Amino acid sequence: MSTQKIEFMGQDCLEYNETLGRFDVIISCEVIEHVKAQARFLSNIANYLAPGGYALISTPNKALFSLSKEKSFLNSTHKVRRF
Repeated sequence: MSTQKIEFMGQDCLEYNETLGRFDVIISCEVIEHVKAQARFLSNIANYLAPGGYALISTPNKALFSLSKEKSFLNSTHKVRRF
């Protein structure tokens, strides 16, 4: 993986666009729990990855939110899938 060029961009991973090419690293923070079509989301991320590339996907830690003052977030009406 080259460190000579870093490019940041946003993309809707539910709609695959092959003209964007392939990427060495894809980072998705705190998104997947809001996506209904999670299998398609992950499949498209895999399609965007270059051979040997990395996908870093994070979700909120339910245990930490449960202990925090943010309990209202977990019980809110947001469309959130818990992992």
